[in-house]
Amino acid sequence: MRRVGNERGAGLIVLMGVIAALAVMATSLVALTSNVQQNTYTDRMRAKAFNVTEAAVDTSMYELNAKWPVTSGTGPAFDAAWKTAFRSAFGPTEFPNPTVGQFVTVAYYDNQATVDPNIKYDKGQPDNPNLPDNRMWLVTQSGVGPKAARISVLVERQPFNVNMPRGVALCAGGNLYSNGGGNNPKIYVEVAPPLNVGNGVTSIHVGGVIESSTVAQSGIVRYAPGEADPLKRIPKRPDEVFPPALVEGLTSLAQQHGRYFTSAAAADASPVNTTWAPQGGISGLCVINDPGGYSIRGDYNTEAQPGIFLLLGGGTFDYGGGGDYYGVIYTDGTIEKGHGKYGVHGMIVVNNDQDMRGTTDLFYNDNAIANLMGRFALVVKQVPGTWREIKPQ
Repeated sequence: MRRVGNERGAGLIVLMGVIAALAVMATSLVALTSNVQQNTYTDRMRAKAFNVTEAAVDTSMYELNAKWPVTSGTGPAFDAAWKTAFRSAFGPTEFPNPTVGQFVTVAYYDNQATVDPNIKYDKGQPDNPNLPDNRMWLVTQSGVGPKAARISVLVERQPFNVNMPRGVALCAGGNLYSNGGGNNPKIYVEVAPPLNVGNGVTSIHVGGVIESSTVAQSGIVRYAPGEADPLKRIPKRPDEVFPPALVEGLTSLAQQHGRYFTSAAAADASPVNTTWAPQGGISGLCVINDPGGYSIRGDYNTEAQPGIFLLLGGGTFDYGGGGDYYGVIYTDGTIEKGHGKYGVHGMIVVNNDQDMRGTTDLFYNDNAIANLMGRFALVVKQVPGTWREIKPQ
């Protein structure tokens, strides 16, 4: 019979070897898992920082649209209040505060070294280095945890297209009433359109009758049914001078920027807004939808910064006191005679009757109409090919 030798402890040695190997593997797995988690965390923070930076670009473009800097110091202020409001959309639990620097910073500056604000934008002069081009560099940076992202992009202000015919002082869908005595004429030419715009002619268009033949200054062409006109020229309708699409577009724009009101009192009490209401009240762009109508008084706008006033709801517009308005007045209702001496410098469009039996005057001012082109921004958008992700500071 074969004698078996003493082998006590051999299995223990094997077992200890297996345990040691497993311990090494477990340690390696813990280290690997920790590294993966750290890398995943870093990647998540990097992605979040980039997403916040892109959101800052979008928000900043909206802010620039609401308050485009016309002169130094007139643009939006990305101050502590703005950052607090922005931070509320990106809570610190999901988007931790940065280990270094600020959560978000925004800077914008002109892409042109020198600009002459007195030069009107003209696509026919693209090579003029002093010509305002409605563009601005925008740089945003955000920090989330240990990571940061920075984006630079050239943005462009796209003006709202106010496409109205030049040279039209008045367009009334109904009758034009005026004194037959010594308070005429009531409609003058303050600044005539240039010769390349309808041969420099200023006109009035009336769908009904003109009560007084002396209502308009000599040289203003009258278009009205029944007028002694051998050419039988047809007057323009209000919806041709001020199309429904323009009414809808301006109404939508006013709603976006807090310039749409359902009462005259609310419009009168509205605060100053550098871009949309430089003097507060009904200055700048203002839309009132109130069947109760509106009574204007006081001075609004300038020739250089004219306004557009829309009275909707079919109410009556009248002049409640003295003053001057520069720009365009449109109403889908009726304009009554004034109760004070008032002057409108620009254009009036009224769907029904225009009553000028009083001390109100209309001065056609072509500069006021021309300066409405590009006066208000439709949107601020990125210029294609200029978006760059750059090294954070």
